[in-house]
Amino acid sequence: MRTVCLVLLSLAALAAGIVSSAHGRTLFRALESPGPEAASLSDKVAVCVMPWAIVGDPSLGPPVDYWGLAPRQLFIGAFGFGPGANFLALALYGSGALDYKQAIVTPCGSGDRGACDQEDPRVWVGETLQCDAKTGIMGRITDDALTQRYGAGTDCDAMTYEQAAALAETEPCKDRAVFIPVIDAWPAIGEIGGPMHILDIATFYIAAWDRTPPWGDQDLNGDTLPDGAMIWGYFLGFQVAGRPIPVDIDIKPGSEPNSINLKSRGVIPVAVLSTEDFDASTVDPLTAVFAGASSVHHAIEDVDRDGDHDLILHFKTQETNVAPDDTEACLTGETSDGVPIRGCDSVRTVP
Repeated sequence: MRTVCLVLLSLAALAAGIVSSAHGRTLFRALESPGPEAASLSDKVAVCVMPWAIVGDPSLGPPVDYWGLAPRQLFIGAFGFGPGANFLALALYGSGALDYKQAIVTPCGSGDRGACDQEDPRVWVGETLQCDAKTGIMGRITDDALTQRYGAGTDCDAMTYEQAAALAETEPCKDRAVFIPVIDAWPAIGEIGGPMHILDIATFYIAAWDRTPPWGDQDLNGDTLPDGAMIWGYFLGFQVAGRPIPVDIDIKPGSEPNSINLKSRGVIPVAVLSTEDFDASTVDPLTAVFAGASSVHHAIEDVDRDGDHDLILHFKTQETNVAPDDTEACLTGETSDGVPIRGCDSVRTVP
């Protein structure tokens, strides 16, 4: 099966950090937690996007939610304005069919014109575009464009989120990880465009596509995908949503300074502390990583004796990546609900 006509999207994505670059494009992934400099909604990180958009819920934004969109789930795109449509095609670099095709085949549409009503062909979080929706019979155009860009082979097709994440790191499949803006609202009823505020920019892995499926939500051909599916894949990350919640940690509770003997064959205790805003007992200890090491033991106890439940974890010193000149070490993880966390504390290394 090969490709699609799109037009609006409902997200299934994951946490984000800027961790690598592919084909000259910044790839936002859920592979590492961003540092404090990986800033807020107002940050301007301009990227080339596909001529498509997804609608998110502005009231369900970071750091706890993903614009109301479920992470790690297969996204099945259906384009249009009617019931079931979740994907909007944009007249990003012009209203013609060839303009739309070029926007898919060539990142930034060759860069010879600005995106919608601006001069820059790139877009960024926080801006508002005055942009028309692309209308018409676009199945063949989208199919031809995606086939021209990616070829007709299936080696880069992904059946699971894990496969998509792995393929996105390999040649030639990593070009299937594309950027799609998340906007705040559909165009008004009766209109084909209007102001679109960009809440976020998501990384979407195109797992596969199908040119002319019959409309409807029944699986007539037995491939387990609804017959209305035109393009499907997985959201690998966001530029903004899903950034880690900052948490308080205490390395080697009770000691000051927090000395780490790099030759030690023992363990380093690290406590995640509960506060008025955060319950440390909700952290999934299996997701906790301290300085590159996974926990070998954990327990719930009142570490700082303030009457609440903290999480104490232990990490083998020789499994950490703490270096002789380090003055800080960090812990990352997720809550039982999948919300990412990150906390750091000072260290003093002993050779």
